Amino acid sequence: KAPCEPADVRGGFVLRVVPADASDLPAGRRTDGTANFDFDWAAPMFAGKCLMMVSLPAYDLERIHTGQVVEGKQIWTAEFAVGQGVS
Repeated sequence: KAPCEPADVRGGFVLRVVPADASDLPAGRRTDGTANFDFDWAAPMFAGKCLMMVSLPAYDLERIHTGQVVEGKQIWTAEFAVGQGVS
Protein backbone atom coordinates (compact mmCIF):
# COMPACT_ATOMS: atom_id res chain seq x y z
CA LYS A 1 0.00 0.00 0.00
CA ALA A 2 1.28 3.44 -0.77
CA PRO A 3 1.23 5.80 0.94
CA CYS A 4 1.44 3.75 4.10
CA GLU A 5 0.68 5.22 7.52
CA PRO A 6 1.53 3.63 10.90
CA ALA A 7 -2.22 3.12 11.49
CA ASP A 8 -2.34 0.93 8.36
CA VAL A 9 -0.14 -1.72 9.95
CA ARG A 10 -1.30 -1.74 13.57
CA GLY A 11 -3.11 -4.68 15.11
CA GLY A 12 -3.18 -8.15 13.63
CA PHE A 13 -3.95 -9.40 10.17
CA VAL A 14 -6.24 -12.30 9.29
CA LEU A 15 -5.07 -14.55 6.47
CA ARG A 16 -7.04 -17.76 5.96
CA VAL A 17 -6.82 -20.00 2.93
CA VAL A 18 -9.38 -22.58 1.83
CA PRO A 19 -7.77 -25.48 -0.04
CA ALA A 20 -9.33 -26.89 -3.20
CA ASP A 21 -9.15 -30.30 -1.46
CA ALA A 22 -9.80 -30.25 2.30
CA SER A 23 -7.61 -33.33 2.81
CA ASP A 24 -4.60 -31.13 1.96
CA LEU A 25 -4.94 -29.33 5.30
CA PRO A 26 -2.35 -30.44 7.84
CA ALA A 27 -4.00 -31.29 11.18
CA GLY A 28 -2.11 -28.47 12.94
CA ARG A 29 -3.41 -25.81 10.52
CA ARG A 30 -7.15 -26.63 10.55
CA THR A 31 -9.55 -23.85 11.56
CA ASP A 32 -13.08 -24.37 10.24
CA GLY A 33 -11.84 -25.89 6.97
CA THR A 34 -9.20 -23.23 6.48
CA ALA A 35 -5.47 -23.00 7.02
CA ASN A 36 -4.73 -20.16 9.41
CA PHE A 37 -1.81 -17.89 8.50
CA ASP A 38 -2.83 -14.93 10.72
CA PHE A 39 0.06 -12.60 11.54
CA ASP A 40 1.11 -9.39 13.25
CA TRP A 41 2.94 -6.82 11.15
CA ALA A 42 6.65 -7.61 11.07
CA ALA A 43 7.91 -5.75 8.01
CA PRO A 44 9.33 -2.23 8.04
CA MET A 45 7.72 0.63 6.18
CA PHE A 46 10.02 2.13 3.57
CA ALA A 47 9.78 5.21 1.38
CA GLY A 48 6.15 5.73 2.42
CA LYS A 49 5.11 2.21 1.36
CA CYS A 50 4.23 -0.95 3.25
CA LEU A 51 4.48 -4.48 1.92
CA MET A 52 4.19 -7.77 3.79
CA MET A 53 4.93 -11.10 2.15
CA VAL A 54 3.59 -14.38 3.53
CA SER A 55 4.40 -17.79 2.07
CA LEU A 56 1.26 -19.71 1.15
CA PRO A 57 1.02 -23.50 1.07
CA ALA A 58 1.98 -25.49 -2.02
CA TYR A 59 -1.47 -27.08 -2.46
CA ASP A 60 -4.21 -25.73 -4.75
CA LEU A 61 -6.43 -23.05 -3.21
CA GLU A 62 -10.11 -22.27 -3.60
CA ARG A 63 -10.39 -18.99 -1.64
CA ILE A 64 -8.36 -16.54 0.40
CA HIS A 65 -9.97 -14.57 3.25
CA THR A 66 -8.07 -11.63 4.72
CA GLY A 67 -8.65 -8.65 7.00
CA GLN A 68 -7.27 -6.55 9.83
CA VAL A 69 -8.14 -6.63 13.53
CA VAL A 70 -7.39 -3.64 15.78
CA GLU A 71 -8.20 -3.70 19.50
CA GLY A 72 -10.36 -6.79 19.03
CA LYS A 73 -12.45 -5.33 16.21
CA GLN A 74 -12.20 -6.33 12.56
CA ILE A 75 -11.78 -3.02 10.69
CA TRP A 76 -11.80 -4.45 7.16
CA THR A 77 -12.19 -7.79 5.44
CA ALA A 78 -11.92 -9.17 1.91
CA GLU A 79 -12.37 -12.52 0.25
CA PHE A 80 -10.91 -13.62 -3.07
CA ALA A 81 -11.76 -16.64 -5.21
CA VAL A 82 -8.51 -18.16 -6.41
CA GLY A 83 -9.77 -20.53 -9.09
CA GLN A 84 -9.43 -24.20 -9.70
CA GLY A 85 -5.92 -25.56 -10.10
CA VAL A 86 -4.20 -22.32 -9.02
CA SER A 87 -1.66 -22.37 -6.22
